[in-house]
Amino acid sequence: MLELKNITKQELDSFLSLSVQPWQETFANRVADSIACAYVEPDCTIPLAIFLDEVPIGFLLFRLHYKTKNIFLKEYFIDRNYQSQGFGTDGLQLFMEYAEKIESFQTLYCIVAIGNTWGNHTLENAGFMKGAVDLDARTKEMVHILR
Repeated sequence: MLELKNITKQELDSFLSLSVQPWQETFANRVADSIACAYVEPDCTIPLAIFLDEVPIGFLLFRLHYKTKNIFLKEYFIDRNYQSQGFGTDGLQLFMEYAEKIESFQTLYCIVAIGNTWGNHTLENAGFMKGAVDLDARTKEMVHILR
């Protein structure tokens, strides 16, 4: 069963070993870097673990933007050993359910590199819609309306 959990100190080492395929490394930060972001801004930046039957298989980091009532999915990935099995889409849908329970926030969005076809495909399969495109930065916004 797939579930989202907070990362505990005891589980930290198992999350630091999660990785993506070599060609995906340009699209994803290392878990250690993302956890450091959450440590610096703990009131609005939240890391979550994705577990499959008590085994850590993925990671996500999101940021709450209180003024705009948006949730920004900053990092999201499934470990290379669990990719191409539907866990990316299922994990995103689980996170969308989680985000809908955060009161007063209306939109969930993320930025994906134009060349990240797997990430884009996973977001679309989970229910995100295309938003603005920044050709200079070679990125596009993907949006999911919570309310």
